[in-house]
Amino acid sequence: METICVVEANELKSRDALKQLSLDDFGKKVIEKEKNFDLEKDFDFKQVIMCAVIKYKDEYLLYKRDNKEKRLTGKWSCLIGGHARYPEKLKVLDTEDEYVLADNVDHSWFLSEMIREFKEEFKVNDNYVRGCSFKFSGYLNTDKNEVSRVHLGIVYVIEVPTRIKMQSECSDQKYCSFGALGHNLIDKGEGEVWSVTLIQVLKDIGRSDFPTNDIVDEKGRKDLNRPVFAISDYYEDEEK
Repeated sequence: METICVVEANELKSRDALKQLSLDDFGKKVIEKEKNFDLEKDFDFKQVIMCAVIKYKDEYLLYKRDNKEKRLTGKWSCLIGGHARYPEKLKVLDTEDEYVLADNVDHSWFLSEMIREFKEEFKVNDNYVRGCSFKFSGYLNTDKNEVSRVHLGIVYVIEVPTRIKMQSECSDQKYCSFGALGHNLIDKGEGEVWSVTLIQVLKDIGRSDFPTNDIVDEKGRKDLNRPVFAISDYYEDEEK
């Protein structure tokens, strides 16, 4: 049975629960669960989803979901991705607890999972991946529907050298400007919840693009492990 990364939902409800967390700090909150149907109804936990916006020059990928995920069929989205797997080397056997803390799930593991999801969605090889830019952007946490109540997104922006196309889980796709994303997802009322939430919040704070990390540490070095934004039903904030 595949095991995935989850976090306890109650850990994320305070105003500063997410926006102060680096990916390494977030990883320390991760626990291991078997991926199964019951987990989709367990609101005590949030399954960690690796999400990405695909950017080509000044355009972004927008696609229409097929019927693989019945709860999202026919919805348009600007986010690709899937579950973050739990690294097998961290499994603890013969424990009395149902799950154990994963002290070594960190930014490098999340990046590797994002790359894996990207390769699966677009059927690209390592040479193509080397020509892409993977930038951590922030966290997305909302309880607005049944799907999002049990999932939390780690969001990346992936800059690609060509207009690549998804190879599965979509019935239509196109590239468009940030403004056109808002029109298709929000104005026309055809977007899935996470994409609509992300675009709406970014528009509300005056963004006309997807922010990527330009935060520097005390020594003037870029801290690519830090979120630029954290969005949830409990607060909406952008890291300054």
